[in-house]
Order: sequence, then C-alpha cells, then structure tokens
Amino acid sequence: MLLVRGIVGLVVGAISAFLPSLYYALLLLAIGYISTIPLAGYIAPEGKRRTRYLKGTLTLVVAWLLILVVLYNLVA
Repeated sequence: MLLVRGIVGLVVGAISAFLPSLYYALLLLAIGYISTIPLAGYIAPEGKRRTRYLKGTLTLVVAWLLILVVLYNLVA
C-alpha cells in the first residue's frame, strides 16, 4: 500500500508542478488521497490501520512534496 500511495504521490506531484495555484495542487493531492482510500481498504488487512492511514498518508504527502519541489526547481 505504501508503494501505491508513493506512486500516486509522484504522479500528483508531477501534475501539481504545472498548475497555476497552490490551491489546485492541494485539491489534486486530496483527490489522490481520497482515490486511494478504497484501495487501502482492499489491500491492507483490518488490523493494520496505522499502516493504512498514517504511514500511507505520510508517504503520499512526502512523495508529492519532493516531486513538486524538484520539478518546480527544474522548470523555473
């Protein structure tokens, strides 16, 4: 699950680097997180809620932020 959210974070970060506003980038991040919730419920067992929500969310946000900063610096 962490790998899936990491990949989603990479894709969302790459798209967010080219959006005109931070609000659109945060909205896209929220959409990416919401879209992975059903997948997290399917993949992660019921007993691993910490991995499903906390670690997965942190992985998604960190991947998004790193790609956003790297691409922003390359483009600007």
